[in-house]
Amino acid sequence: MTNQEELRELKKQIQDVIRRNSDRGFVPYSGCNRIAWELSRIIEIATGHVQSGNYQQGLEIYLLVLLQTIKLISHADDSSGCCGEIILYSLEEINKLCKILAETDDGEVFKSILKAARNKAFQGWEEWAYKLLLAAVPLVRNVKQGEKIKELFPVLGTMYDDKDYPEKALILLGIKERLEGEEEGKRFLLDNINLPELRKILIERSIVAQDYDFAEKLCKEALEKKIEVYYHRPSNWDYFLEQIYSKTDNETSLYDIIKKILFLGRPEYFYKLKELLIQQGRWEQERDNLWQELAVKIGVSNYAGLLSRENELERLLEVVKQHPSLIQYYGTKLGGIYPDEVSQLFETYILIEAKAANNRREYRQVSQLLNLQAQSVGKDRALELIDSLIKMYPRRPAMLDELEKRKNKLKK
Repeated sequence: MTNQEELRELKKQIQDVIRRNSDRGFVPYSGCNRIAWELSRIIEIATGHVQSGNYQQGLEIYLLVLLQTIKLISHADDSSGCCGEIILYSLEEINKLCKILAETDDGEVFKSILKAARNKAFQGWEEWAYKLLLAAVPLVRNVKQGEKIKELFPVLGTMYDDKDYPEKALILLGIKERLEGEEEGKRFLLDNINLPELRKILIERSIVAQDYDFAEKLCKEALEKKIEVYYHRPSNWDYFLEQIYSKTDNETSLYDIIKKILFLGRPEYFYKLKELLIQQGRWEQERDNLWQELAVKIGVSNYAGLLSRENELERLLEVVKQHPSLIQYYGTKLGGIYPDEVSQLFETYILIEAKAANNRREYRQVSQLLNLQAQSVGKDRALELIDSLIKMYPRRPAMLDELEKRKNKLKK
């Protein structure tokens, strides 16, 4: 089979699997997943060509999958994200291939990528076209090729707010470094330092070069100027500062930045903060104050989760008392130490849920809560509550049925 024949056959396979999994032109959730599986198999065929040195054919198959998937997402339920993953997978493999051919491509791979970037499939999905062009940057070996890429910028246009796509700046940086060298690349970075993507690159390079003062300056400046907007979550600059302070053993600043990241919604950073405090011999001294701060800073769910993992059970019990629905998650852990309180919390919450329940699904949820109560504080209390509920709701046959089932199971 020739390369062209294989491409035609693979394209037919893709179209067939899309047709089989479509309903009046639309691909539902389950069908989308099946198509994605088939596309991933075809990507593996392309990778086999690349590994055997048939680079051009491998590229053509990657591009085929990429374009067909982009066409697909306009009329598919991709809520699972599987099509997006296929697009990223294809681009990742194209990127690897371009790096392999950075110094040996005769121009054919480069031409194929630029041709694909002009495909009308990218209309409305220009971000993916820019990512494809970015993958081609390692193939740029002369000014003419660089200009060929730039010629596509007006074709692909800008984002909805008339701002350039971030990849455009990365492409320009890559071309400049390929054709003019690293020093010109650094000058380009400094000239465009207010572009977040380029600032991140300069910070990363400064950290690698151990120019920590300059990297810190760039991060703090970004925070002050609010370069990139982050709503109630840590910024990239915060994570960079954490790296910098870790590498420079600046424990005071490291403590502050870890605490900031923790309070901005990253509960896993509690363990970094605890480890640092233990190293400094301050854990016992700071422990109570830290828990008090966490109680108001990271949200009830995250706070309760940390208390549970840290076996801060007395504090956890108080949280559950304030938020009774949490008993379903922590009742079994608390029941062995605080049986009376946990039993009362279960009873209160179950009674509320039973009163509000009005269909069999919700009656089953009440039954499951009763089972959790039995696991947490013993079957006797759960059975007593079941009998009470049966008396309270004699006119709810579906509820009575679920309660009787649970009662029989608990008695075994």
